[in-house]
Amino acid sequence: NLFKNILISFIHFILSIPFSYFNLINYSKIEYKAYLQPPGYVFGIAWSIIYLLFGIINLNVIYSNSLVNSLKINIINQSVIEALIQTLWLIVNVNYFWKKKYIQEIFGFVIIFILVYYAYFVRLPLLKSINSNIYLLYIPYCIWILFALVLSYQLVFTPVKIKNHT
Repeated sequence: NLFKNILISFIHFILSIPFSYFNLINYSKIEYKAYLQPPGYVFGIAWSIIYLLFGIINLNVIYSNSLVNSLKINIINQSVIEALIQTLWLIVNVNYFWKKKYIQEIFGFVIIFILVYYAYFVRLPLLKSINSNIYLLYIPYCIWILFALVLSYQLVFTPVKIKNHT
């Protein structure tokens, strides 16, 4: 049961392992960058911290004595849905043949928009209503994906892109 709880709690991280292991999402090798895009290593650091926070949030929910089981199941289900949407985003943004296509940027923008909506209008209000500590642990993710939405917007809607010379 402990193993199952850890797997579920860290589902975001687990689903991202193949993309990291096979270096399928490499922001330092993409041809064009958004205006505000940080160096590639920043993404690895940020997502690692966020995945750790997700695990802590989920473990807190699973082992909470103050939450009824139906609410725990709802929160964990939301987390799994969010992890699956993020995995879809990773699949869309893979550097196929070492060069991203513009259509990937468009689909990526749509998916990150859905993630932002889901985070701000579905998950955040629920987490805020049940526990302020869990809510505060979720805030960095909300800020990060809002930033990701801005970067994605720049890649899709900005006519002139900055050439990556790294």
